[in-house]
Order: sequence, then C-alpha cells, then structure tokens
Amino acid sequence: ENEDVDALDGLSALARSLAHGCWARQRALVVSPQRTAPGLLSAQEHAALLDGLREKGDTSLLLVPLGAGPECLGRMLMFRRDRADWSDEEADTALDMGHDLGRAVLNARSFAREQHAAVYTQQLIATMAHELKNPLATVGGYLDMLEMFLAEEPGTSTQVQRSLRGIGRATRRLDDIVADLLTIVEQGKALPGLE
Repeated sequence: ENEDVDALDGLSALARSLAHGCWARQRALVVSPQRTAPGLLSAQEHAALLDGLREKGDTSLLLVPLGAGPECLGRMLMFRRDRADWSDEEADTALDMGHDLGRAVLNARSFAREQHAAVYTQQLIATMAHELKNPLATVGGYLDMLEMFLAEEPGTSTQVQRSLRGIGRATRRLDDIVADLLTIVEQGKALPGLE
C-alpha cells in the first residue's frame, strides 16, 4: 500500500514538473509509444509513464498545462485507450482550453479576493460607526446640559453661545455621517456573499 502511495506521489510530482515545463514552452505533452518528449522527459521517465498507462489499460496520455500569463496553475490529463495517437490539432485545441481554464481560475481567485476585501471593508465600517456612536452621544448629552445651564445664566457671552452652536452643528454632522455609514453596512448585508 505504501509503495502505491509513493508511486502516486512520484507521478504527481512528475506531472506537476511537466506541466510547468509545458507552460513555459506553451505546448501540450503527448506521452505514447510513438512519441517521446525530449527536453521534458528522460527516456526512463517516458518508459515509466508508458508502463503506468499500460497497467491502467490506457495507450497514451495528453498532459495539458493550465495557466494564464506567466503562471502555470495546474494540469489536465486526458487518456486514450485506443491505438490512435493524439493529433497535433487535438493537442493545440487542448492547450487553448488550458489557457481558457487558467483565465477562469485566475478570475475566480480575483473574485474571491474582492469578496474578502468587501466583507473586511464592511466589517471595518460597521466597527468604526459603532465606536463613534457612543462618544458622539456623550458629547451631545453634555452639550444639551451646557446649553440648559447657560440658558439660566444671565450674561452668557455671544462668543460662548456661538461656540456651543458650532459644537452642536459639528456633532449633528458627525451623527449624520455615522448614520450614513450604518446604512451602507445594512445595505451591504443585503448583497449576495456579504452576509
């Protein structure tokens, strides 16, 4: 059982290495009795792959790298059981599919990162809004108390009254901003994937 696992790990590592080599050369790899892959496969690796194919009842293998830009993202393996070999047209078409699948994988990764960033941003806005809410309520309460106290005091200067009105406007403006932030958070929760 351990030998089977070791063999599978070895084949997987070889397939990974081959996929990266194929991506760098922008080609698919055909492994069959009729074709060798000089520069990619040693004669010993080629023979081992053919033995593995025969054991599974297959006659040939088409390894297609999946990627986008300079990055090889994985590989796709296709097997044949008939005596026909993979044609160059089939290999080229499969390589085009590897490009398409690679772009799809990168797009999915980008989308996942954007989703994560949106959730993080939403949580950050919610935390900031809630953290600002309590101090603003305290400032508003003290402002109300000061206005009531000064209303009973004769001779309060116009400068003090003007300052209190300015503090009141600024506090109400900050309250509006916090309310807007909380509205954004609530609307964001309604978006798919941001719950």
